[in-house]
Amino acid sequence: MHTCTRFLPLLGALALNTCGGGSNSHSPVSPTAMDLVTSSSQSGEGPLGVCDVTFSNATLTPTLDVITIPSGDPFFVAATKCIRVFGLMFFASNVGPEIADSKLTHAASIAAQYLDNNEDGTVDDLSVNNFLERQNASIVVVNTLGTDEDIFLQRVGDLIEYNASQLGVKEPPDAGKGLGGAQFDASLEEILHLIQDNGYMYAHPDLSQEGTTKLTTAMDIARGGHFTSVPAQYPDGAWFTYYDTHCDYLCQATEYFYWLLTSVLDGQSHRCSILEPEWRLCTRTQVQTGDTLGYDLVTNPAYNLPTVLPDGQYR
Repeated sequence: MHTCTRFLPLLGALALNTCGGGSNSHSPVSPTAMDLVTSSSQSGEGPLGVCDVTFSNATLTPTLDVITIPSGDPFFVAATKCIRVFGLMFFASNVGPEIADSKLTHAASIAAQYLDNNEDGTVDDLSVNNFLERQNASIVVVNTLGTDEDIFLQRVGDLIEYNASQLGVKEPPDAGKGLGGAQFDASLEEILHLIQDNGYMYAHPDLSQEGTTKLTTAMDIARGGHFTSVPAQYPDGAWFTYYDTHCDYLCQATEYFYWLLTSVLDGQSHRCSILEPEWRLCTRTQVQTGDTLGYDLVTNPAYNLPTVLPDGQYR
């Protein structure tokens, strides 16, 4: 389910590893992450080092090359490697066992396919991509959900404005996109959430989760009413019934957008019974006939949304 992609700097950003232990721990005399930003910008790299996505490189065709983060780089204190994908940065956490290149590459490939859905090497929506780049939107692949992400943000969160989503190393399947099998590819969800929260909602106000928009209007119908907090019981006839009380109205709208789009792209039809407690329109036809406002929204060509479900095999 949806994990927040915005993080307030309540704890501040700790550039040093104060958790101790492990081969990836760092000396308490290491330079701070912000110190390294200054040195990397002076060396000719982007302000955020080798992983930095800048206005000039955010439109380049992704190569999906895994970049080893060198000592002295601003992100060395928190990650071992990274991949740049249009306006997004992907990191492998340095906490715990080494994360395989294939896990990072798979997640990056999913993002590339979302943003360049026809795979012609050019981002489909330049405005969306510009917002992603400006906001330093990032994915961090972690061994332990929650804990490792917290450590990553404590060390380098200030560099990316605490704007990261986590993806567990075991969440993407070992091969393929998970369709037709018991394992669903969670990267399809978490990466779409990140793009929605940092790109679509700003580039296309109709897709915003804030206020009264075409997206929230359709969601209110799907939930059986306008609920600013999760109700004890959704009305009969509602087809989007997410009961997580930690998921506020904006979060609910992000979830709803994910269900709409991926169902229309035939990404959920293999697991309808599993989804029923939360989402009841698991096929394109069901969405088209059961949620006409939502269907019209995510199939409107004006928004440049994906028309093919990513499979992790970019170009």
